[in-house]
Amino acid sequence: MYHLSEADLLKLPVHTITTSTTWTPKSTFAGPLLGDVLKLMDARADNVELRTLDDYSYTVSAMEGEHYGAILAYSGNRVRLTVSNFGQLFLIYLSARCLPVRAERFGSRG
Repeated sequence: MYHLSEADLLKLPVHTITTSTTWTPKSTFAGPLLGDVLKLMDARADNVELRTLDDYSYTVSAMEGEHYGAILAYSGNRVRLTVSNFGQLFLIYLSARCLPVRAERFGSRG
């Protein structure tokens, strides 16, 4: 298990994705690429478990995330995400890049 500090996260290059999700209208999300975060942690496995403060967990494929340009967004529409507002981090995929992939796999991912 690796714990990433906010300072480490904020040192990474910022990328943006403008998309809508199951839970949000069209918004612009910003944060580092999932691939950049995994490189920082020297993660080598393909399956990565993301865990929330309320112990919800989700396993994502690192290769899939990198291929589809997933980001770990820490802001939406230039406002920091909070625990009560999809944050502190929100895994976002650029939906248009995911069209060849089965839609039900990404419906809950953004």
